[in-house]
Amino acid sequence: MRSHGRNNQSLLSPKFPGIDASLNLLRVYFTFEMRAKKRNINDMFDPSKIKKFEALGCYVYTLSFDPNTPLPHDFAQRLPSQKFGKLRQLEWYFSRNLLAHVCLENGLKLDWDKIDLENFVTIKGLPGYVSLSHTRGLCALAWCASPVGIDIEDITREVAAPVLPRFISEKDNFAPIGDLEKWCVKEAAYKALLKAGPRSLKEVVIKEDSFYYDNLSGTYSLIKLEGHLLALAKLEAGKNEVGK
Repeated sequence: MRSHGRNNQSLLSPKFPGIDASLNLLRVYFTFEMRAKKRNINDMFDPSKIKKFEALGCYVYTLSFDPNTPLPHDFAQRLPSQKFGKLRQLEWYFSRNLLAHVCLENGLKLDWDKIDLENFVTIKGLPGYVSLSHTRGLCALAWCASPVGIDIEDITREVAAPVLPRFISEKDNFAPIGDLEKWCVKEAAYKALLKAGPRSLKEVVIKEDSFYYDNLSGTYSLIKLEGHLLALAKLEAGKNEVGK
């Protein structure tokens, strides 16, 4: 019987080390998943990862996050729609927390999931205008006294040639920049003009470092971050009552 016991022990190790390795991986996986489920959704936000700088007279905030962050048990309950994929859920969560952080920085305490972003550009109680953008692993926010728009993209993203005619018109006169930069500029300018009502990106005209729509105009700036491209657009001073 003692000999039989020794044979059983030899079946597990070291004769079949692959079994031990697989069992260890399973233990790690289930431990990781259980910890994620026990975490509270509010524990995911880390303000120390926020970076802040100024551009075009506006404040710009960025927040990096791990796109592989496991979702806690109460995550879906706090989202406006459960139809989002995991990455979109994370982007929405971190961008809204960034927005709540900016509000708190200015004396306005709001729950991240209860912020009413009116027309996507203003928040009751917060002076000025805001704009949000997010992509894999990073979200960005612009806050300004004038209407502002922001767009952020992964620098490795490619804009397919057939897409260009959908947002570039014969009226555009870009500075010598790449297609992704052109897309970012158009997106940011369109957001800055949201209350003015352009129906498409093509209606926003780019001339060198400025943008135009109807009788409105503004300037933009392209900023390269680590692994990302950020475009910021702001209406000229005196145009901040557009749409009111």
